[in-house]
Amino acid sequence: MASLRKISIYSASVALFLCSSTVYCAEQTASNPAAELDVLRDAVSATRAEEGAYSETLVNELSALAEALLATGTYAEAAAVIDEQIHITKVNDGLYTDDLIPALLQQLELAAAQSDWEALFDRLKHLNWLFQRTDFAGIDTRIAQIKTTRDWLRLLLIRGPSSLEPQYLLELQALEEEALLLAQQGGATAEQITPLIYDEALAELYIALGIAATGDTSRALIEHQEGGLTATIRSSRIQSMTTAYDIERVYGARSTTAIDRVHRSTMSKHFELIESIGKELRIDPDNLPEDASPETIETAAMIKLYQGDSLLLRDQYELRLGTRAGPDRGSSNIGSAGRYYREAWNLFRQAGFEDDYLNSYFACPSRLPLPAFLFALPENQEDCTIEENGVVELPTMALKHDGIPSLSFRDLPTSELMGTAAGTRARLKFTLGLNGQARRLDAISSEPDTVSARIRGHEALESLQFRPALRDGEPLRLDHVEITIYSIDR
Repeated sequence: MASLRKISIYSASVALFLCSSTVYCAEQTASNPAAELDVLRDAVSATRAEEGAYSETLVNELSALAEALLATGTYAEAAAVIDEQIHITKVNDGLYTDDLIPALLQQLELAAAQSDWEALFDRLKHLNWLFQRTDFAGIDTRIAQIKTTRDWLRLLLIRGPSSLEPQYLLELQALEEEALLLAQQGGATAEQITPLIYDEALAELYIALGIAATGDTSRALIEHQEGGLTATIRSSRIQSMTTAYDIERVYGARSTTAIDRVHRSTMSKHFELIESIGKELRIDPDNLPEDASPETIETAAMIKLYQGDSLLLRDQYELRLGTRAGPDRGSSNIGSAGRYYREAWNLFRQAGFEDDYLNSYFACPSRLPLPAFLFALPENQEDCTIEENGVVELPTMALKHDGIPSLSFRDLPTSELMGTAAGTRARLKFTLGLNGQARRLDAISSEPDTVSARIRGHEALESLQFRPALRDGEPLRLDHVEITIYSIDR
């Protein structure tokens, strides 16, 4: 596939990770990199000669040199410099010192710059091991460290090898559970704990979506949940599975039942975590006191909205037995999620929102899952732009080709050293149904201009799930929707 070109319409996070040249990115940060490197090398040599090979001053100078080498793409020398930093720090301060952390973070950037995802995962596990064995000021610091590790895992889910997806997902789940437990044991407020509950719910959701994907990741996750299924599965056989019969032929006669059961069980955990947000905040959306404030009622409405999203995701990512296991998933209607959306709508009205405002706000479909829990409706609707001709324009999205459905580029480490991401671009128009799935897809254009690029765009869009537009609390079909999707190579 051709490498994606750098263009101006990307969102900041997408542009960052699809930069078409690491060297180009680096050139923006150093006006004369060769001269800067020579100065830093000379400083290191002078300190080494004057103070010895294990001088603590040398660590800071090596760190500065490593940063400059990374910025200019001099990766082999950068690796040696970082290793020297780590060796000196271990000699002076021991194996478990937090002074190792800056150098380990540089190793993560180096591995990402070289697209060495297995090395990145190995270094990330070492970093988390170090986090757990060093003394820090408090729980807030430890939670921040967990989130740093979590963000790198999200990057691996997007750019790393698919064979390691189950490990990434289970590690992500464990980290989110640990962060939530630390906050609960440390006396955090309900407002502080709520985002952590939602983060854990997202981790459960991604496992459920991995199970629904019916590939190697699905098999490994199901085996982790309830033991192995029949048959050793080869990639060539996975790729040929298009019907429930194919899945049963490879996995075993009862495999579709197992996939459905484990998917539903994991999605039940997701729903229960969303429900527990109300308990944490001491807000029961079904039993609000008569003197509840508008703010409390609005938060109750948001809880109902997220509960509806959870049920919609559960229902729409279930396999439709007897038909294709890809695009033909879920059901043609909104299902039980509709009741929660209606209840949320009524609560918004009780909180003081007018129907005209709500109809205008929810005229945009929302890509699911939402990245964070919101206590109130945002002031600005950013889920779409409605043109004068009635076309609904959705934000540009980037997805991993044949990756976990609905997992996209967001909340990733901020570094300009991610290397080249190859893939395709497709601009599509489609109808968004009452169930939040894309239908009647048609490619407007693609880059490269090939049939395969357009097919990849179709497949990426079909894997997405949206909360449909709502009018008076009821789902609304949209007939004229357009989107640009980048499908990133595995």
